[in-house]
Amino acid sequence: MFVADQELLGGGVLAETARWMIGVLRGARPRSICIPEFPDFAGRCIGSTEVRCACVESTEDQLSALCRKLSGDFCFHTSALLADQLGMAPGEEDAIDLLPQEIRDADLLVTSMFHAATLRTVAARLDKPLVVIRLNPEIIRRLQNALADGEVTVVHVDPRFPERLRLLAGAHAERIRSVLARDRRALTRLDRSHPMLISPAARDLLRDADLPPSFLDGPLISSESADELIELLIRFNLEAVRERA
Repeated sequence: MFVADQELLGGGVLAETARWMIGVLRGARPRSICIPEFPDFAGRCIGSTEVRCACVESTEDQLSALCRKLSGDFCFHTSALLADQLGMAPGEEDAIDLLPQEIRDADLLVTSMFHAATLRTVAARLDKPLVVIRLNPEIIRRLQNALADGEVTVVHVDPRFPERLRLLAGAHAERIRSVLARDRRALTRLDRSHPMLISPAARDLLRDADLPPSFLDGPLISSESADELIELLIRFNLEAVRERA
């Protein structure tokens, strides 16, 4: 009766959180981690050292969105680099001295499939892990569904960003309408009856503007990529703990 009352009081969120936490703490017991010790253990796993991440992407909009997630969701100290800042021509991936300092100093490299081939060569040369981010498929599905119903307006900073979205759009890519965040006149004529996608970089530029929420919310990074990032975060932190012991 007490448990039922608690579920009624907190609703499904309370019950689901409790079930999740039970699973976590149950898994800690065989590892001789007692419940009172668990908060300190978790802190050592994610907060014992600063894990430096260099994120490489082609557009300011993608770079800003990814870096926010890497820093805010995964605790990485993230450096943002546009792909054309790498300073290498094709075939020069082995020239370490040409690489930006942020790449050389990073503990891990992050990019998307568009730059995976180049960064794999760089990561191998520097002996650093590379995570090639895959987007949450639910985000792609919702974008494609919205385009099947009509136009989607994208407010962005980098002129190249809409073309990247069109690669994800499927059959109705032509229905993506792009508006540069610096074009204040175009912003005043936005049709708010259409779904809108406003990049984080654009929101930063338009802090004083009355903008609707983006219709695409939720996790940006796929579960598989998130698992890779979390594993590396924990690995680097536990290695730091071991080195101090």
